[in-house]
Amino acid sequence: MAVSVSLGPRLGQIAAFVPEGSRLGDIGTDHAYLPIFLWESGKIIKAVAVEVHEGPYRSACSAVTSRGLQDYIHIRFGDGLKPVQAGEVDVLTIAGMGGNTMLEILTAKPEVVKRVNDLVLQPQGAEGKVRLSLLSEGWLLKEEKYVTEEGRIYIVMHYSREKGYTLEQLQAKLDKWQDKVLINWPILGTEDQASKSQIVLDSNDYESHKEKNIGEGITEEQNIEKENIGKENIGKEDTGKEDIGKEKTEKENKEKENIKSVIERWIWELGPLSMDNPSPELKVLLREQIKTLNRTIGQMQKSTQDKVIKRISEYELTIKVLEGLEKCLFPLV
Repeated sequence: MAVSVSLGPRLGQIAAFVPEGSRLGDIGTDHAYLPIFLWESGKIIKAVAVEVHEGPYRSACSAVTSRGLQDYIHIRFGDGLKPVQAGEVDVLTIAGMGGNTMLEILTAKPEVVKRVNDLVLQPQGAEGKVRLSLLSEGWLLKEEKYVTEEGRIYIVMHYSREKGYTLEQLQAKLDKWQDKVLINWPILGTEDQASKSQIVLDSNDYESHKEKNIGEGITEEQNIEKENIGKENIGKEDTGKEDIGKEKTEKENKEKENIKSVIERWIWELGPLSMDNPSPELKVLLREQIKTLNRTIGQMQKSTQDKVIKRISEYELTIKVLEGLEKCLFPLV
């Protein structure tokens, strides 16, 4: 059968991830171009296409009936998975909406999702939350790919019940990239060499002073008394320096944990699997995010409010993290 519709890069990548012989549930089908393309390509055996907005719903009905496909593609009016029955479809495609909305749709009717083998998603926002939520529920991330359409970058994800990466495997990939970024980070947790040297100098000064006293005829008892006072003073100095060192170490550990937390959040947002084979789109995405944050900081710097100053500091740390990831992912660029 000739294919009567053409898909852009975004829907085209979604179609590429749909397994052969699927019974498709396309949620938010718009004009039903995706199920029409997949049917005419011979990739699916049936489809249920759901649309919540009346205008696109009517357009979808018209597009299907005008091609004589109403026996194979069923257009239904409704919200999310409500019009879909359990066991009716084995693949779900959801695209063009926020990640939080997608998760709400998937959790609203678990009896339908339980009978689904594959999810092909194209979230617009909260990508990290989508990854972590689905992986935590036992889904496997089979593949994902960045695509560009009309100057905007999108991520398309394919989750499976049977084949793909587990949460633990992707966490291992994340740890690898996190370590690479931290290796190139300004040194954290180093000892204060100047402070250590000063302790040695103080001790040497005391011994020299002791020898001088003996040479000037000071009695042994007087010298012992001075020695005890000197040791007591050194002990107090050592204790004070130990306290300062402990506070410094605690501060550095807290700073390091904060840096690691920001790195981890952004790796989940960008996709630890996508970072294994970084694409040009990923580089563009990193640069755009850095530019946006720099622009935002420039707009905020006029404020003297403490909460704004704190937010600027957080954004500056995020920029350093993103620049670190960019250097690790694209070392020769």
